[in-house]
Amino acid sequence: MMLGKLMIVGALLAAPVAAGLAQTSPFGDRAQLFTAAGFRIVADRPVNRCGAPANPRVTLLDYSGDKQKNEAIFTDAGPCYAPDNAYFALVARDGPNGPWRLLFSHTGTVKAISQGPQGWLDLQYSSGGKVVPIRYAAGVYAPLGAVPAKPLPVATPAQASAGMVSPATKPAALTPVQRTAIFKAAGATRKGAKWLICADQPDPAGAMIESIRDLNGDGRAEALITEGGTFCYGNTGAYFALVGQQPDGSWKQITSETGIAEFKARGPGGWPDLEIGGPGFCFPVERWNGKEYVQHHFNEYMKGMCDQNGLKPAVRAY
Repeated sequence: MMLGKLMIVGALLAAPVAAGLAQTSPFGDRAQLFTAAGFRIVADRPVNRCGAPANPRVTLLDYSGDKQKNEAIFTDAGPCYAPDNAYFALVARDGPNGPWRLLFSHTGTVKAISQGPQGWLDLQYSSGGKVVPIRYAAGVYAPLGAVPAKPLPVATPAQASAGMVSPATKPAALTPVQRTAIFKAAGATRKGAKWLICADQPDPAGAMIESIRDLNGDGRAEALITEGGTFCYGNTGAYFALVGQQPDGSWKQITSETGIAEFKARGPGGWPDLEIGGPGFCFPVERWNGKEYVQHHFNEYMKGMCDQNGLKPAVRAY
């Protein structure tokens, strides 16, 4: 591909032609397309990840080099997309009638820089003062040098109807479909009007969705589910499960423990450290290792409490 053509494509990526929801014929199923790009459809209009009405621009492009224009780029702007007040999503399909899948999304802007080894354009995005090159590999775009994730499955109709949940959503505002998906990901089962994680608890109060927020800064929601009861959870009397929404709209459990979850300052990888509280004055702290939460250290809230119980390394927290 000639450099001049790359520069034209780069300009299209940076400033695509606007396309409203009414212009759907070349794009296929509009609801599935917008869901793949991170927008849900409410009253025939797109809503962004913050739950606010959105007016994203979308255009068909060919950045795979197959001359078929089976790729599209979304751009949107607004305070939902701090720190740049801008957002983009790259989506693709395998043919004119195929379902759309997400290739990459981020806050900021994106442009083409060269042609990659697989025929797909190499791109770079700018966000928060950083410029990051990304390359197509294994079905997605990923930062150069990173191991690309496996391609995400296309959302099923049930997942699409659940919609993406904004991190600003209050638990009480969740739809019944969204609540069901979150509780099931936490390992809960429904019994009457209650969701139970421990079904053996006598006269259980049931599990509850305590909070929804974006813990790791990726723009998607994580939900904290809690349940109480000494029969199942001993002297601590508490249990929690943390689940996160995936780009395809489904929910996946991230971690679960007996205890009280308290999120501390963000550690490596953007995830906050997780302190697991309970009786006593020495609490375990888990840290994200890139794949999961693992034990890292203990927070000591009274001198000698961790050492007295052989819990090391201990960090002074008093």
